[in-house]
Amino acid sequence: MGPRLPFLMLPLVLAVAAVAEASLANAEVPLDGVLTDAASGLAFSLAGLIAWQRRPRNRVGPLMTGIGLFWFGGDLLFAPVPLVGPLSLAAQAGARLLFAWLLLAFPAGRLDSQLHRWAVGLIGGLAVALAALQLVTLDPATLCSCPSSPFAFAADWPVASQVGDASAAVGMGMTVILVPLVVRRVLTASPAARRSLIPVLAGGIFSLLSVTPDLVARLSGTNPEPITWLPIVWVALPIGFLAVLLDARMARGAVADLIIDLPSAAWVESGTRSEAATVNAGAGEPWQPGAWTMLGIGLLGLAVGLTLVILAFGRSGVETPFLWAFLACWVSLTYVGAGLVAWRRRPESRLGPLMVLAGFVTSINFLWWTSNDALVTIGLATQFLPPVLFLHVFLAFPDGRLRSRLDLAVVVAGYLTAALTIPSLMLGIDGEPDVLVVVRAPEVGGLILQIQLALLVGLMLAGITVLVWRRRTGPRPLRPALGWLVDGFAVGLLTIAVLLTAGFFGWEPLMEPLRMATFAFIGLSPIVFLYGLLQARLVRASVGDLLLDMGTNPGPVRLEEVAARALRDPSVSIVYWLQDLGEWTDARGERTAPEDAEGHSSTPVLRDGVMVAALRHDAALDDEPQLLLAVARAVGLAIENSQLQVELQARLADVRASRARIVEAGDAERRRLERDLHDGAQQRLVALSLALRRAHARIPDGSDASLAASLEDASQLVREALEELRELARGLHPAILTEAGLAGAVATLAARSPVPVEVVHVTDDRLPAEVEAGAYFFVSEALANVAKHAAGARARVRVARTDGRLEIEVSDDGPGGASWRPGSGLQGLEDRMAAIGGGFELRSPPGRGTTLRGWIPAGAAARE
Repeated sequence: MGPRLPFLMLPLVLAVAAVAEASLANAEVPLDGVLTDAASGLAFSLAGLIAWQRRPRNRVGPLMTGIGLFWFGGDLLFAPVPLVGPLSLAAQAGARLLFAWLLLAFPAGRLDSQLHRWAVGLIGGLAVALAALQLVTLDPATLCSCPSSPFAFAADWPVASQVGDASAAVGMGMTVILVPLVVRRVLTASPAARRSLIPVLAGGIFSLLSVTPDLVARLSGTNPEPITWLPIVWVALPIGFLAVLLDARMARGAVADLIIDLPSAAWVESGTRSEAATVNAGAGEPWQPGAWTMLGIGLLGLAVGLTLVILAFGRSGVETPFLWAFLACWVSLTYVGAGLVAWRRRPESRLGPLMVLAGFVTSINFLWWTSNDALVTIGLATQFLPPVLFLHVFLAFPDGRLRSRLDLAVVVAGYLTAALTIPSLMLGIDGEPDVLVVVRAPEVGGLILQIQLALLVGLMLAGITVLVWRRRTGPRPLRPALGWLVDGFAVGLLTIAVLLTAGFFGWEPLMEPLRMATFAFIGLSPIVFLYGLLQARLVRASVGDLLLDMGTNPGPVRLEEVAARALRDPSVSIVYWLQDLGEWTDARGERTAPEDAEGHSSTPVLRDGVMVAALRHDAALDDEPQLLLAVARAVGLAIENSQLQVELQARLADVRASRARIVEAGDAERRRLERDLHDGAQQRLVALSLALRRAHARIPDGSDASLAASLEDASQLVREALEELRELARGLHPAILTEAGLAGAVATLAARSPVPVEVVHVTDDRLPAEVEAGAYFFVSEALANVAKHAAGARARVRVARTDGRLEIEVSDDGPGGASWRPGSGLQGLEDRMAAIGGGFELRSPPGRGTTLRGWIPAGAAARE
């Protein structure tokens, strides 16, 4: 099953998650709790599946997937199904065990010391003991409308009241075991390994934090507030594990960077377009934010996120503050984070700064959650700016530049429309602060607001139209993530348009759910964008795999395979420029050209500044010039051996073609000689024979016996000469082959053979002349060998078309023991068959007869 297994498990994960959250809802758990639980379980499950698919030999992926599944399994305690609730206790124990295993086995997924194995075993024992205690003392029916557990026979015993203390003790015991081992792992690791253990240290710290409030409550008798931001951390933790796990893979992308940075000129040509691929940065290079700038923007983003969480939990009359805090961070911080990554990775693109700006402006929009009139006014003044920024981001993808005047007109109109909020606030809007009011005219301000909503809906629909048009008329994206991203842009604009439409018509009951759905869809776009960047980086990492896979002397076919794998394009082929022959050939030595394939482009492969080959690839890869350059250079490093093999194949092809031309020319000359003998010398001999008969007939009976005998002798000599001439003509080219085809010619050979011949089958199809001639002479030579070396034997002949070729078989029941010898008739037969693209094999065991089997390409179709 291999890497496909994680994809097959995805439906199972989603189904278990749905059942688990439905069970929580059955227990009347608040919506915040359901969403938090779902986010944490899905984070572990999905991160595990991705790690499993990317690193199938590493056990971290299955471990994280198992933690997610057991996480959801623990929720089934509240399932309204008999016996499922008790099983959830085992799932909770499994989650604890696997989490401990993950912390002590990361990043390889294997416990590398006996101490760690004992620790995991001890934690597993504690978890199982706690599950057993809960099994007999905890009845789900006392917690929700669930069936009673038949195993909870001790639910009324005094020990049942101590289960909570026991659970807290077990949690603290697991933490006491884990945290010192985790700290020890970090302190004793090498600097390079220490970086990969950051999520492990974070997991140990968060484990300690998760049990701290309960421990404090039981020791002090107080009821401390829970750590409200801890659920968000549990969502981020598996993502950290996944990032570190893939970092080793992504680091191999540095191999591509190294190859790109090799000091040689690189000119990238695609079709008729040619552009210099600037490798080493020089004057005019776009500004790339440094580490301190990135850190500053990142810290500002975290501060904004913390502020949004505080504002969400500080709102009055809100039943789901966690949900709104999550959606606010989701729709703003994802753009900031994705923008920073894009800015760092592709500084020449304006998309990164634009995404960062969109994220921060969106966060400003949430100031209307405050109770301060001035801050609320700022939030209201910018309320329509985020949709326009999102529209700008979507239309400017992927380089941050608007492609056409229509795009520019839509975006400029959007910004002007968003700016109309200021005049409406200056005129006053009912129910909103009067901080900016100059002249109070709420009717006019409300009208301007309605006009804004209508215009923005139209602009969003225009943006959707542009995106759909690009998707349908543009080149097919080679990477699926790019197609998903463009589709996500269109869906995001559609949700914004629906939300604005609801505001225009005053559909108040729908506003909150529509706003949630809009935030959810809009926040997906930067996630898909990050996935596309990750895919691109992982694809560049395949350049390192290419160097490993190709070895030192790869053949042309092998080199083509690894290049296709590195580019993730199965249509990749390498065409070679053979300077001595002055032509392009493919990996099999057949003549071709770089631009032969429709929908493909070519990238030259240089060696010592001279073009030696070209990569022919899907035209969609033109958007990744540095990846193409890296693969082309890697191919250039190892192409010498392949080029020699391709040149040899091309020369062998020329030799085979020349041999075929020689045989064809020889057959044509044979046919010409046969016709000349038939129409010339043979006809004269026939005429001479008739003349001698007439002269013999004129001699009176008994008048001149010596003259008559001389004429009879002369006639006999002429008949013998004529027969020899006919034999010579048949040896040059049998006329019956042209007249009656292969079937008639073989039948004639069988009839004239001095040994008995059984013709089992001969195809009636008319084949190309060179094929019929080759088969005829094969049968003729084989029967001659039977007559010469196995005079008392019987022969069998079979000629049939099979799978596009003509197969000829001549066997006998003679003494066998025949062998191929230089200069023999078999060598001539082998040369002739090879010259027309065929071959033959000889089987002749002593005492068991001889079989000659040959085959010739029969051509695309038979002749009538």
